[in-house]
Parts: sequence; C-alpha cells; structure tokens
Amino acid sequence: NQYVNLAQQDAWNAGISANIFVRQINQESGFNPYAISPAGAIGIAQFMPATAASLGVNPYNPADSLRGAASLMASYVRQYGGNYAKALAAYNAGPGAVAWAVFLGGWNWQYYLPYETQGYIRIILG
Repeated sequence: NQYVNLAQQDAWNAGISANIFVRQINQESGFNPYAISPAGAIGIAQFMPATAASLGVNPYNPADSLRGAASLMASYVRQYGGNYAKALAAYNAGPGAVAWAVFLGGWNWQYYLPYETQGYIRIILG
C-alpha cells in the first residue's frame, strides 16, 4: 500500500516509531483517505477540521494528512518524554484529557481516560 510506505517515511522523518505510527493510522482509518468518522474527523489521519486548520493540514490530502499526523505525534512524544501511550491518548482524546487523567489517576492515569481512548492505546500498543 502506497500510504503505508508514505506513513513509514513520514514517521522516520518526524523521529517517531514507524511501526507504532502505521498501527495508529490503521486504527484511525484503515488507511482509507476518504474516511469520515461519526464525530466529524476527516481523512486518512482522522483530523477534526479545527485541528487540521490549526496545523495547516488539508485533511482531504492523504500525503499532507500523514505528514501532519506524524509531526503532531512527534510533538506529543516529545511533550510526554517518549511515552507513546500518553502521546496516543493526546492524539485521540486531546492533551487536556491526558492531563486530567494524570491528575486524577497518577500512575494509574489510563484508567481515567475515556473508554474509547483506553481501547485505542491497547489496540495500537498491544
């Protein structure tokens, strides 16, 4: 799949795990560039329109979306000191949800995430 190769390259360029990023995009959209979620997330990387706009990403363009998603994940990985679970939670539910979960749960923070986000992390990280 051309998009898998592109996702791997974008992950490498952003300095994040290509394996995790490919699994993340597979979970987001199954690498379908035309995917639209019930919540309104758009495209291969499932950006909400406001998030895409804030990042200068065209969510309808798979190459732009993958590059933007890899860059966003890299920023989250850095923000959370290399913790991919927290980075994935931030991508899925937002950094505010991660901060709130950590505040409530401390070391057991994942338990305080939305159920969907808990599953998202479990599926991607195994």
